[in-house]
Amino acid sequence: MRNNRIAMQQPSRRQVMAGIGGLVAGAWLPDLVGQAEAAITDPIPARIQKSSLPAIELVDFSAPPRSRSTKPYTLLNQLYHAGDGSGRLFACDTRGKIWLIDRTSGAARLFLDVRAVRGSAFLATSNQMGLRSFAFHPDFAKPGRPGHRKFYTVTTETVGSRPGNVRLFEGKFTANFHDVLAEWKVYNADPTRVDRASRREVLRIAQNLPDHNTGQIMFNPNAKPSDRFYGNLLIGVGDGGNNPSFIDPHDAAQSARRAHGKILRIDPLQQSNGSAYGVPADNPFVGRSGHLTEIFARGLRNPQNLCFDPGGSGAFIVTDIGQSHIEEVNLGIKGANYGWPLREGTFVIDRRNPRNLSRLPSNDPNYTYPVAQYDHDEGRAIAGGFVYRGSAAPALRGHYLFGDIANGRVFHVPVAELRLGRQATIRELTFRHKGRTVTLQNLVQGMNGRVDLRFGQGEDGEVYILTKQDGMIRRLRHG
Repeated sequence: MRNNRIAMQQPSRRQVMAGIGGLVAGAWLPDLVGQAEAAITDPIPARIQKSSLPAIELVDFSAPPRSRSTKPYTLLNQLYHAGDGSGRLFACDTRGKIWLIDRTSGAARLFLDVRAVRGSAFLATSNQMGLRSFAFHPDFAKPGRPGHRKFYTVTTETVGSRPGNVRLFEGKFTANFHDVLAEWKVYNADPTRVDRASRREVLRIAQNLPDHNTGQIMFNPNAKPSDRFYGNLLIGVGDGGNNPSFIDPHDAAQSARRAHGKILRIDPLQQSNGSAYGVPADNPFVGRSGHLTEIFARGLRNPQNLCFDPGGSGAFIVTDIGQSHIEEVNLGIKGANYGWPLREGTFVIDRRNPRNLSRLPSNDPNYTYPVAQYDHDEGRAIAGGFVYRGSAAPALRGHYLFGDIANGRVFHVPVAELRLGRQATIRELTFRHKGRTVTLQNLVQGMNGRVDLRFGQGEDGEVYILTKQDGMIRRLRHG
């Protein structure tokens, strides 16, 4: 895709251990804009290439009940599985419901209505608020284990609904609402029914604006009970809100004392000394004075989507939605600093005029840069996806699928080509639907041309396409 590659320090083998082993320590560094070259008018002039793979058939699979009568019909934000061997699929609507979806018929039945449980405490007044994500504990199907039958949600709730003893991560602003991580349990006799009384709050993150809030949560599906990071929950947290006149105005993403603009990592079951969760001993800032020990990585703008490759690579992939120019695919590295708000992609960004990008200085700090990126000639906001490990579209096996939220273009890169210090070539898939070549934009017919794309993955490695505008979940199949 990109010929204008920028030289970066070659990572060590330890750094490439995606999401678990690598340590890119870095420091809390000042802005170095003054050392950069002149502003760039077209940061990535090369175009995304059309894929050489055969066209992929989009198969209409499921349309959970609409939560609104006009588009976007259903704010499908995530689809994932319980990891319990059942193959069951779950999809959440940001407006408050989790649907259990039959993987054969696509029939949807209500699993949990968070809005009904939380009542007036639940807030979904913007598309980036409400029920944002869910994750099943890896012990979910293991009787006798501490995480048996437990799962977690992230929701937006009122400030006044906070129990007094729940940890609150605050910011240098007035909190207008909280993002809430909560634990739930299903009935032992019926794993399709949630015990509404089982809800336990784990932590809260204060928010000021209705965007760039807490995104996806995820456990590593590849971890074994003997692994030191088994049962650790990763939490993607945005920088707290878009402010084009001065990006990241509260200096959150680079702050050692703030949860915003970070990937956090906790053990939600490790309750001791009155705490509702534990901090893994190998988190990068454990024992460092003045640092939040929950921080796994920092310097992110809006990391809405996370994924672990369930196949051989085990890669941890984090996408970060850009400001005015660059959309990022990053390897999730313990201790990494991705540079925001001092960097956007592999460029220096002007905090007071984010439309201005500059080349990296020769004495560039030890930031961790994307392994694939595209600019706003191609799209407007990245939708992170999954590494395809299914069988219905064998040509995609081992490829990381992702796309653009707004225009619905879907891209692919072999996961083996996502390597630190390089920019992978991005290619765009061609789709067919009911025998004709289509784009998601034409198929969905969303308001103002929007698709509102998201991705999901089943336990069998199949990847699903979710489009909020028409409220549809689609399967992929060899055309």
